Amino acid sequence: ELSLYNHMIMYKHAGSTFEEHADKISHGRGGWASTGMYVDHLKKFASFLSREQLLVLSYDELKTNSQKAQWRIEQFLGREFPGELETLNTHENPNKLRAVPPSARQVLEPLFKDKNEE
Repeated sequence: ELSLYNHMIMYKHAGSTFEEHADKISHGRGGWASTGMYVDHLKKFASFLSREQLLVLSYDELKTNSQKAQWRIEQFLGREFPGELETLNTHENPNKLRAVPPSARQVLEPLFKDKNEE
């Protein structure tokens, strides 16, 4: 949700604090409530594909260790690619939140608890 909220800020669609955003989510409005949780999308893909046909990379992995991410992609596809992965989201928006505020965490943790344990 923090990433989604930061994208909303970047494109000037946020219109509220993260705490207000979290409150909307807890009442089934906006965020993943309208599109589904990421883990649910992965499960759906996994129901159609074997594990060997599905590579899951995290944004954090791409951002913090793009060389390893590229190596994983190459191993998955069975071929090497010239060059290096670029980190395109490098702009530093002064309004970008770096961590979930404690009050928003209290609202969101119960909603994500079961999914985080899957």
